Amino acid sequence: MISRSRVARLGTVDGYNQPHVIPVVFVVDGAYFFIPLDSKRKSRDLRRVKNIEKNAKVALLVDEYSEYWKELWFIMIMWVAGILEKKDQI
Repeated sequence: MISRSRVARLGTVDGYNQPHVIPVVFVVDGAYFFIPLDSKRKSRDLRRVKNIEKNAKVALLVDEYSEYWKELWFIMIMWVAGILEKKDQI
């Protein structure tokens, strides 16, 4: 189900413990989820990046809505995130 999904919601928390939730695109390699950032310099200033640098605990919600409720589903992954630079490797 996750591999069919194109968008997820990423939840982070800022330095004042205020939640921040945004839609993101992602890829998953079976063990890790990756949320790409473009290579623009401003990407380091995104709120989600700053939040993860201060508090790495995140929630990623992958879901599918349907008017037919028996087809509804969601998966919430609560984990510790990190910021990978292009030169970084797993």
